[in-house]
Amino acid sequence: MLLARDDLGTGPLAVIFLHAFPLDRRMWSRQVEVVAAAGHRAIAVDLAGFGSSDGARSSIDDHAADVVHTLRELRIDRAVFVGISMGGYVAMAMARRAPETITSLVLADTKSTPDTEAARGKRGEAIVTALTGGVEALLVGGLQSLVADDAPAPLRERLRSIAREQSPTGVIATLAALRDRPDSTDALAALSVPVTVIVGTKDVTTPAGDARAMASRMRHATFVEIEGAGHLANLERPDAFDAALLEALRRV
Repeated sequence: MLLARDDLGTGPLAVIFLHAFPLDRRMWSRQVEVVAAAGHRAIAVDLAGFGSSDGARSSIDDHAADVVHTLRELRIDRAVFVGISMGGYVAMAMARRAPETITSLVLADTKSTPDTEAARGKRGEAIVTALTGGVEALLVGGLQSLVADDAPAPLRERLRSIAREQSPTGVIATLAALRDRPDSTDALAALSVPVTVIVGTKDVTTPAGDARAMASRMRHATFVEIEGAGHLANLERPDAFDAALLEALRRV
């Protein structure tokens, strides 16, 4: 499947942005412009069932397969993959499925390990909630863990606005994909490319300690903490995130 996308800038280095759940490529609008202005090709995609991409995928590997297909259609052999939260899971699936396409990884507020049994149970409950009440029902308290407690009200409302527009079919299928995703720790450890691990110091979904432990298992990893950010560091502390991202691209 060819994914809907924003494609900005030119240059030998292609940077692919993979969004969080339950959002779409709009969450990367600032970073796309920043990376393009730095002389790179910046591409933010909507994963299947989100934003302007139709369909639904019930496995993270299926989302990764769509990314591989999109790269081929765009005639891109290798790229830097920037994934946050769910987007990080898709980037890690690329490491398992198509490591030859990876120039570098930037993994933000995400983890390589699968869901615990407790987390799997919560995903199942979320599926039931979405089936009975729609995406809107998921948003009742569901966005609290995505940002820090002191995140501004306009940002929270922006997230709700984007999430409300997502396809119920895509959201429900992807909840199952998140619940059932495999462990990517060994695939990351096998990579020989540079990896940057970014995490917000106030991230309660993927805490900084877990992110640091993930980085420690990779041969060429750089660990960056974003002070004061929660689970969506690029939106909560964009200046610090942009600086870390541009530094990661300079290392490539």
